[in-house]
Amino acid sequence: MSEVGAPSTGSSGLEGLRLSVVAASLARPGGTERYLILLRDALLEAGVSLRVWTRDDSGDERLDSLLDDTPDPLRLLPQAPRARREARRLAESSDLALFLGIAPFGFTLAAARALPTLLSVHTPFLTCPAGSRYLPRSQRPCHSAPGPRCLQVDRREGCLSLQSGAPFSPLGKLSGSLTRGPRTRLLLRAVRGVVVNSAATREDLHRLAAPAQTWIVHPPAWIPLPPPVDLEPDLLLFVGRLSLLKGVPEALEVAARLPQTRLEVIGEGPERARLEALAAGLGIAARVRFRGWCSPEEVSQAMARAACTLVPSQTFETFGQVGPQALQAGCPVVAYEVGGVAAWGREGAAPRPGVTLVEVGDLPGLTRAAQRALQEQPAPAERARWSRASREAFGLERFRREYLEVLAQARSQAPRRA
Repeated sequence: MSEVGAPSTGSSGLEGLRLSVVAASLARPGGTERYLILLRDALLEAGVSLRVWTRDDSGDERLDSLLDDTPDPLRLLPQAPRARREARRLAESSDLALFLGIAPFGFTLAAARALPTLLSVHTPFLTCPAGSRYLPRSQRPCHSAPGPRCLQVDRREGCLSLQSGAPFSPLGKLSGSLTRGPRTRLLLRAVRGVVVNSAATREDLHRLAAPAQTWIVHPPAWIPLPPPVDLEPDLLLFVGRLSLLKGVPEALEVAARLPQTRLEVIGEGPERARLEALAAGLGIAARVRFRGWCSPEEVSQAMARAACTLVPSQTFETFGQVGPQALQAGCPVVAYEVGGVAAWGREGAAPRPGVTLVEVGDLPGLTRAAQRALQEQPAPAERARWSRASREAFGLERFRREYLEVLAQARSQAPRRA
């Protein structure tokens, strides 16, 4: 693994670099696309010639819209000629390619064979056919490597499903389980290097194969500084996608077990109606407010008002930005320690000030930790210290500096071919 983050002097080492960034879309940017938006100015200032490739018209170049990622080999084979053609087009105008997130496998592999290519990995997609590492019936993370065992686990857990919740076809289940591991190994050995968001993500990948280089760059858990607001000492907060694997039912259960509290839920997702029904079934509908999507400014204000932010995710979190964002707003955090949560939840072996970590699935422990956070409200000066420390450790300037160092190191290496 390469280390980044040391102070740099003189030239950035990026002058004249023709960098092509491949992303899904900039029209409705997700987490990885926001990285590009935050990096763009720094790249241009460093002398980089930047071109963005997307599958719609939101970038500088449009990729073949027929390229798709699928576990079905009958759909993959016809894509190979198009993937090679698009990879050649990418190579003709680029010195280095950076894939944000996971593009279709065939195209990514063809690009890695055509020009120096970096992968930015921030989900378990490469190590799990469903891309989640979550066992829905057991409500806990999955630690199995992809392979035939996935079929056995799916019969028990029903975990091989698309992000929409629809199950894979029988052929998709078979192919996804048997080919995900070999495909990932092939890809990791073909690329010049991988940029991951935590040590947990790196270890998850390295169980299958170690790429030539792996750089850890924590994402910028940036959030606007909130204006002065009054603390609401009975308010619990959840921020995130409304899906079961993010642990929203756990947050509702905590609120039900602490009758003097209120809970605000910020976010949208496929399980909203089911979660609203659960709140009614627990008898806490009057104490729970589902706010839907909120702007970063609104999220920051909610965190500043809350007595505690709950991060009860039960899936393999590769990092999780809500925790450090809450700290930046001066709000205590109670979180399940799973996956990459330790990247922001710990300082060495000890929990980071302002953070209480609980073993995943320990609902009584989560409830007790939330109750302590409500009872032991920190002074404003202590909240301010948490905010400064989190902004320094997970801020935008640090992210920009480290990512530019990764690109400079990747450029300086001899070309690598599969």
